[in-house]
Amino acid sequence: MKKKHIFFLWILLTTFLFLYPSTSPPLFKDSDKIFHVLISFFTAFLYFLSFKKRKNAILEAFLFAIFYGAFIEILQSFTPPRSSSLMDWFSDILGAFIFYLSSFLFPFFLKEVKNG
Repeated sequence: MKKKHIFFLWILLTTFLFLYPSTSPPLFKDSDKIFHVLISFFTAFLYFLSFKKRKNAILEAFLFAIFYGAFIEILQSFTPPRSSSLMDWFSDILGAFIFYLSSFLFPFFLKEVKNG
């Protein structure tokens, strides 16, 4: 399966999960924030893997994850019993930022991924 297909399947899956009506309680206090950070990080990483040949792939991945998070929060505001939260979006931004920062702290890793 091509990397772009995996990325688009990831977007479909996460969008479904973010919008699926859930009434189950969180695993622990603020566990949803941790999920937002992780999902945003992996969204940025998978975007990078899918479009790594582009000149600004790292920056595009960072921005995509931020805008995707905002898009999900807007959709959640119209999806009962879901609700929109600015803190969820800040968690998405943090996940994207961790990806962006890690691309500078561990450039050898992304270089290997880019060449592989």
